[in-house]
Amino acid sequence: MAINLNDLSSCDLLDKLNIDYNGFLYWAAYQKNKLLLLIEDAQQKQSLIIIDLTKNTHQVIDLAVQNVNAVDFLGPLFICSYYNEQLKRNQLAVLDSNGKVTRYFNIKNNNVSVVFRASEDGKYLLFSQGKTPQGLFLYNINDGCEYVVIPPVVNETYRHILYAGWKDDESFYILELIVKPGSEDEYALREEKVSQYVK
Repeated sequence: MAINLNDLSSCDLLDKLNIDYNGFLYWAAYQKNKLLLLIEDAQQKQSLIIIDLTKNTHQVIDLAVQNVNAVDFLGPLFICSYYNEQLKRNQLAVLDSNGKVTRYFNIKNNNVSVVFRASEDGKYLLFSQGKTPQGLFLYNINDGCEYVVIPPVVNETYRHILYAGWKDDESFYILELIVKPGSEDEYALREEKVSQYVK
């Protein structure tokens, strides 16, 4: 379901664009009037659908890898996290416009599902390893350095990251649920600058 925020009208976007698939929507990402959908059909074959919201057009890309659990735009390319059956672990990879892997990232402890968001300029990733305790990390794509934004520690105050996303190429938002024993749960929204971590 898509909602036009200008007039609050809604529609089934896939139906409107005559996109027919027999399966389910697995993941969605947005960047500059384009929507990136990860779909999986009834035979568990995954593919990407890129929808241009200004032109009302779409393109389907068959993926060279399967067991993908997240996708995002990375400039003109795409990035995905998928389970590599041969290595028996998750990998983070860049995909070209044909769905082929062009590069792998060596992220520490990448043996669990990685939830991530790429900056629009394609320089950084925000990621969480998808496990408890949940931390948030900043990854420099150019040099492979990782920076801890929120450490994955367990203490009496538990921080659960509900959302992390980019405001622009230099700053990002973090929405957290903060659980303190004997207190009401709190929600906190904060803005962080990349320059606080990357010197």
